[in-house]
Amino acid sequence: MERIEIGGEYSGKRIDKAIVEILKGLDIYIPSRSFFKKFLVKGIIVNGRTVKGSYKLKEGDVVEIDTSLLEEEISEIDISGKVSPQNMDLDIVYENDQYMVVNKPKRIAVHPGVGNKDGTLSNYIRGYLESKGEYDPLVERGGIVHRLDRGVSGLIVVAKNSESQRFLKKQFQDRKVKKIYKAKTVKFKESELDSLQISKIRFQGDDIETGKEWLKVEGYIGRSRTNRFRMVFKKYDFNGSKPSVSHFCKIGEEEYLVKIDTGRMHQIRATLFYLGRTINGDTLYSPGSRKFTPDAIDLESVFISFLDPSGEKKIFTTLEK
Repeated sequence: MERIEIGGEYSGKRIDKAIVEILKGLDIYIPSRSFFKKFLVKGIIVNGRTVKGSYKLKEGDVVEIDTSLLEEEISEIDISGKVSPQNMDLDIVYENDQYMVVNKPKRIAVHPGVGNKDGTLSNYIRGYLESKGEYDPLVERGGIVHRLDRGVSGLIVVAKNSESQRFLKKQFQDRKVKKIYKAKTVKFKESELDSLQISKIRFQGDDIETGKEWLKVEGYIGRSRTNRFRMVFKKYDFNGSKPSVSHFCKIGEEEYLVKIDTGRMHQIRATLFYLGRTINGDTLYSPGSRKFTPDAIDLESVFISFLDPSGEKKIFTTLEK
């Protein structure tokens, strides 16, 4: 449950417009106004009671949002039919008749929502596949199997039919997919990361080796009470938090590879902040900053491996072999 005390920033604004703006700062995009209208009744209360979308917020109002319910309901919505096809040159790393792996640029959202119905990766993928006569309207959420935040770039998997989507999605749900990210950071305090030595990357068969042990950072992630747009990493369980496990390997001066065993919101960014690092460009996870989620940060999905529908283990990477 996200608890927000309204300040002057949102005083006088309609709650439907204000909440959509707040959630956008958390990188949560509402699929439609009709969806929000229904969710407002069952997932949002103001000063302990439900309100209409026209309710105008007042300074001191306490708004509570059931973000867990919100994310669960959004994940179950099939927005495929509402995605309009658009054209953009895609950086396609691999493609066959079952799926494709695309290198997503920064500043592009994966799925449409209120206020960003166009210009998303889903729009461009549908446009590309329709131009070849290969778009399957039965796929869910445009065929995209997982997601990356708007400001994050890198490898993302897209299914081209519903059967391969179910197969690939289950691997992500069962945490059988290996994902590695690369982060370029700025240090603002000492931490366990300072004990790491720089490792050289090597490829061993279908896996990556660094020659040195990865730093395992295990704890819990939950919403910040002082900045509603941030998540917070702590070593102990706290109100509303969920377990988080990340691994870090230093590959350059303030440059790290990151593996995640769990998939919490802003997991890498929040954990690095706990470790005294800000990812380049990340104005949200910077000391003293309260800005919204930035459009571009130096965090990239650089390695992904999984079993494809044929049963073959596949590896894709943008790292130099």
